[in-house]
Amino acid sequence: MITSPPEIQLSTVTRPILEPDDAGRGSIRRWLPFRHTMFRHGNTVEATPAWADFAAQTYKPFPGNALRLGQESVKAGRRRWHYACIAGSVVPIDRRPTTGTSMPHVREINEVRELETLRLTWQVLHGQTRDASFFQTLDWLLVYWKHYAGEQTLRVLVVSAGDETLGILPLVVRSEPTRVGSLRVLTYPLHNWGTFFGPIGPHPTATLMAGMEHVRRTPRDWDLVDLRWVNRDEVDHRRTPTALDLAELTSIEQHAEAVAMVEFDGTWDEYWMSRPGKWRSNLRRGEKSLAARGTVRFERYRPAGTLAGEDDPRWDLYHACEEVAGQSWQGAAADGTTMSNEAVRAFLREAHVAAAHAGMLDMCVLFVDEAPVAFAYNYQCEGRVFGLRTGYVAGFENAGTVLMQKMFADSFARRDVSLDLGAGYLDWKRPWLTKIVDSYHYTHYAPVAVRAQALRLKRWVSAQFQANQVAMEDKKGAV
Repeated sequence: MITSPPEIQLSTVTRPILEPDDAGRGSIRRWLPFRHTMFRHGNTVEATPAWADFAAQTYKPFPGNALRLGQESVKAGRRRWHYACIAGSVVPIDRRPTTGTSMPHVREINEVRELETLRLTWQVLHGQTRDASFFQTLDWLLVYWKHYAGEQTLRVLVVSAGDETLGILPLVVRSEPTRVGSLRVLTYPLHNWGTFFGPIGPHPTATLMAGMEHVRRTPRDWDLVDLRWVNRDEVDHRRTPTALDLAELTSIEQHAEAVAMVEFDGTWDEYWMSRPGKWRSNLRRGEKSLAARGTVRFERYRPAGTLAGEDDPRWDLYHACEEVAGQSWQGAAADGTTMSNEAVRAFLREAHVAAAHAGMLDMCVLFVDEAPVAFAYNYQCEGRVFGLRTGYVAGFENAGTVLMQKMFADSFARRDVSLDLGAGYLDWKRPWLTKIVDSYHYTHYAPVAVRAQALRLKRWVSAQFQANQVAMEDKKGAV
């Protein structure tokens, strides 16, 4: 029973800290010159949510600065508490705190031409985004929209508090076919080109919460809110479902894909010796076999970008990648997304120029007697490499693994952070990877959208059936 009205009590972090959090989940390494917020109801005091960007253990209370919420319920109080965390997270400690809370302001942009006014702000926020990628740049969105706008609706949400922009949440509404008919889906503008996506800026919690509240309050032009490609365990930390829940857009979590990752910790020799011995022996034999066919040369190109005076797209290497893709198994692929496929060729070429301009291009080509036989076409951001496409010429089966070996050794030498090998095809990736990161979807079905509810029911029945099948298999195994 609540013995007194809920209240929000404001405090401030006094110094940067590195010490265990009070939930015992490890250490917090962040500079935190911001207001801290606690939630008090009755005799219970809750610290800032573990998923909040500015969670901290050491803080100095501001006496007398508590916001009493009258007779509001604990649920309502907690909701305003989270908004207090948002508002407080942008108040410097040398500024006198004020009693009360306010939601950040959200500006929605629907016309792509207006995005250019955000270029500088977007660039600054992108540089402050955790595990940012090329897919989260404005350049990527502009190229994507030019080729894939179709009947989609652009909904870019810019979240601000006072004069400061906290973050940007790029969204689109597009029609997607389902087994119950076509549905309007509000989601990120990634279109499965990458593996992970999320809000842009140093305050993802505030951006998601304010963005989802804005989605709830504005006229509904969607049947599903489907926030996909979420790195739940390493980046999002359940911010996404929390933001949806606080906006009364209750979501269902669904595991989407397992993504193979390579972390470039330590040295190349340490990494290489940690791989299976038999596999290493096979690779060495493949390397000798390839060398017997001619002079092997590996070339990697990673321009620093226009601001550094280095943005040559190196069309010679790009055309080599296209040529190899056309002569590999990709040339006959039916999904229409290979580098040599006419359906995406213009799009990928424009994205190529944009990546070179941004300093986020990374190309690797393996030659035998100066003829390209294998390639790896990547994007990179601050040493985090994403493998977009790779392939080798039919008849040069060893070329692909030899190229990967040389690329990995070079990444260790460059002190890269990681390489995202993408989802699927884990059998050939397993000898290389150092970990698997899971990707999740969070879906809210509009209660008044009949088809959306039919899809929700169908997915629920399917999930129950699969769970029962697994339980039966486990029972048989136990017997």
